[in-house]
Amino acid sequence: MNRLLTVALTFLLVAGCGGDDDGGGGDHPAIDASGQPDGAQPDAGGVAIHVHTLLGVVPGNALLVAAQNGDHAWQVLTGTDGEYSFDAYGRYGVLTVCPQDDSAIVSFTYATPDELTDIWADCDGVFNPYGSVAVTMNGLDANDAALDNIYFQSHNFDQASNTFTFPGIEVGTRELAAAIGNNSDAADRFMIVRDIAVSDGNTTNVTFTENNSTPLEPFTIDFAPAGGFAFTTMSLEVYTEHGSRGFLRAGPAPDAPTEYLGVPAAALMDTDLHVLHQEWRSGDGSQQVAAIQWFHALADQTMERPTPVIAAVTVGETSPYLSPHVSIGAQEAVQLYTASFGQIAADRQVNYRATRGYLAGGDVDWQVPDVSSLEGWDAAWALDDSEEVHWNSFAQSTNTESAFATFLDGPYDLPFSRAEWDGRLDTRTINSGILTP
Repeated sequence: MNRLLTVALTFLLVAGCGGDDDGGGGDHPAIDASGQPDGAQPDAGGVAIHVHTLLGVVPGNALLVAAQNGDHAWQVLTGTDGEYSFDAYGRYGVLTVCPQDDSAIVSFTYATPDELTDIWADCDGVFNPYGSVAVTMNGLDANDAALDNIYFQSHNFDQASNTFTFPGIEVGTRELAAAIGNNSDAADRFMIVRDIAVSDGNTTNVTFTENNSTPLEPFTIDFAPAGGFAFTTMSLEVYTEHGSRGFLRAGPAPDAPTEYLGVPAAALMDTDLHVLHQEWRSGDGSQQVAAIQWFHALADQTMERPTPVIAAVTVGETSPYLSPHVSIGAQEAVQLYTASFGQIAADRQVNYRATRGYLAGGDVDWQVPDVSSLEGWDAAWALDDSEEVHWNSFAQSTNTESAFATFLDGPYDLPFSRAEWDGRLDTRTINSGILTP
């Protein structure tokens, strides 16, 4: 699956909501409970929605999949090898229950056919094949230090320790990014080693010399102030298409325009992009706001703090199981709202996500629905009203249409960076807390 700029939290969010629009309600047919084969043509006026469930990276049926047209009743879908489909007549919902260790993850997704005709569920299962990459980095001076990154793994190199084997690299074509500096100084040179072929169970040997590196060039970043937040931080990296993240700088975001070093465009492929991230955090960590700018060629950058999205979670109902209620204030730019409710001891999790179109631009006002009457439902999947719930919610936006897919589950082999993402701007608000039933 493709997860860019993911945030490490106790539970991953995935959210949905209530509301109504012209696509909802009683004038449209309910889901055909028998389901339809993948690739089926929709009935008159309907749009075929395809649900894909992956057990790791292998297509396979989930524990339960159901769908809902508008506000009609949920209907169980029948799938084959992880493929399900139904006809939507406006806004719709999809329920997936994925195996997760000895328990399950229950996820509700709400969207419109104009936004999503494919829904993916990434479940526990078979991992992608992987190999190792043994790296030897020559040419470092006695006072040089390098941070090498390949497929989201990093290691420090210097003249005395210039070899390292990166384990567990997924099979495919990979790239290695190296940022080099003098002693503890920030990196002032950069290089990318391309076309590293990783094969199943094997070790690929990669030897390169630092004297082929490119000197970094200056540009200025004007960060937004902390404002009402306790502090604000920044990071600057270079992303490549096949999953390398070349680290350039990170730390507190300065109050004044500051000069940084980046990679000149002549040394990059079109798919190599600088990713500039500024984050604002509350003192207790319950709210985080971020702005992420993507750019290819070096140019001065100005960051603006997004307006925080406000979220709240209450107990909701406790029968037939604990059904928390989430409310999230809408913002015009936000395209996806998510929420996640997790219990550590019971090992249970319920996720929810809703698109802007499903909400018709309105607020999230959603409570975990009662699906206990569905054939195949297991009461052990529901939240337990005797244990506290750790929750979090995301509100995400992007100005680049093709980047919206990075907010969702999907095929694991999607590119990590694209040339069309030059000029991309993402925003994100995360709210989190603990609910005591």
